[in-house]
Amino acid sequence: MLAGKLGYGGPALLSTFASSGVVYLDYVSEQDKHALLTHALAFVFPSLYEGFGLPLLEAMATQLPVIASDIPTNREIMEDHALYFKPTSEMELVGAMERLIKNPDLIQAMIQNYDERLAAYTWEGTAANTWQLLDAIHSGHCLNRAKSDSI
Repeated sequence: MLAGKLGYGGPALLSTFASSGVVYLDYVSEQDKHALLTHALAFVFPSLYEGFGLPLLEAMATQLPVIASDIPTNREIMEDHALYFKPTSEMELVGAMERLIKNPDLIQAMIQNYDERLAAYTWEGTAANTWQLLDAIHSGHCLNRAKSDSI
């Protein structure tokens, strides 16, 4: 199943999977998303660009192996806990999916340290980092540094 709003290249992706029996669900509710994540074999994240990949954290929280496009944000979040593919290569995406399906031991290796990885992304830590940044901006540290860096 394929769920979520289609982004750039979405229609082409749908046509790629059309003959394989993939069902496209479009937008799903939070409740339906949770059900899909807990019953899926893997989470595939074929993004060309992400500001932050919150869906990757959701997949890790449900102990779901991740196949993600090889972009900096995804690598930063997942580190070595995902299979990666070139975001413009349908063949690499299919290859990663086949590799996961054919190797159940790989799934266990991928999800083995998810809890440790998730610990780096807590709401408390995010709030503390945001507060620290806002405090630095307010006190002028960031602005003064930016001015001195441009000289």
